[in-house]
Amino acid sequence: MRLLFLFIILLISSVSYSQFTVLLTNGEKFLLSNYRYNDFGTAIIWKNTFQETQEVDIDLVFSIIDASGREEVIYKTDTSKEDFMTVDQMRDFVHGESDAREKYKCNWCFVTGVLIGTASPFITPLIGIKSILYSPLLPTATSSGIGFTGASRRKIAKQNPEMVTNEHYVLGYCEVSSQKKLKSTIIGSGIGLAIGVIATIFLNLQPETPSFGYTSIKIK
Repeated sequence: MRLLFLFIILLISSVSYSQFTVLLTNGEKFLLSNYRYNDFGTAIIWKNTFQETQEVDIDLVFSIIDASGREEVIYKTDTSKEDFMTVDQMRDFVHGESDAREKYKCNWCFVTGVLIGTASPFITPLIGIKSILYSPLLPTATSSGIGFTGASRRKIAKQNPEMVTNEHYVLGYCEVSSQKKLKSTIIGSGIGLAIGVIATIFLNLQPETPSFGYTSIKIK
């Protein structure tokens, strides 16, 4: 109980004294009370609540914002790439990623994964694949198909109508929403597949109905 109380106090104090918000290029955010660059300037280093040293590659950081709101942009445009983005374009892209991480949910992806996963061990024998080892093929194909596309513009418009016409914001939002759809479907498929496999094994182990000494007679 004391350890739990101490952990809560440390967690609250670390949040209370956080002075910097680090925004990564994948839309993730985390708070720091202090940080420094490593000797080569290729990473930022900080200590977490338990005083353990952690670091993140500088190429993964878009910007660092202090408590007053002043932003230090770390991202640098790489003009050697064909699809390079300017700082403003990348900011919109990261904004879209961040919003998708916080707001986008795909409950139907999970449910679909569970249903497909559960049905797969029963369906595969019907199409000539008898081995239960091939049951994951159908859930895998389903997950890939669902995760191939991101959120629709209609969905984005409901959550942030002001940004739906910003192509870089939409690209960032779709990037993360696609990942979340894929992850949700995979988790659902895994759970469903486990249920389906257990069900097929259980059904195959069921004893046949006893005949009570009687034999069936075929009448010609």
